[in-house]
Amino acid sequence: MVDITRVRRESLRWSLLVALNKTRPYTASETLLLDVSRAIYPDTTPLELRRELDYLADRKMVELVEKTFWRLVC
Repeated sequence: MVDITRVRRESLRWSLLVALNKTRPYTASETLLLDVSRAIYPDTTPLELRRELDYLADRKMVELVEKTFWRLVC
C-alpha cells in the first residue's frame, strides 16, 4: 500500500533540491522555497519546509548559509 505522507515528504524534498539547483551558485531564501513548495502542495507550512530542509542538511545535501538562506552542496 502507498504511504501518502511518505510520498509527499519525498516529493517535497526532491522539489527543494531541484529549486536549489536552479538557484546555484546563489542561495535561496526560505520564503522562495516555501513559495515553490506551496506551488506543489498549497497547504505546506513553514514548519514542514524547515523539517525537510533540516533532513536534507543532516544528510549533507544542503547547507544553511545564513539565518534563512540555503544552498545546494555539490
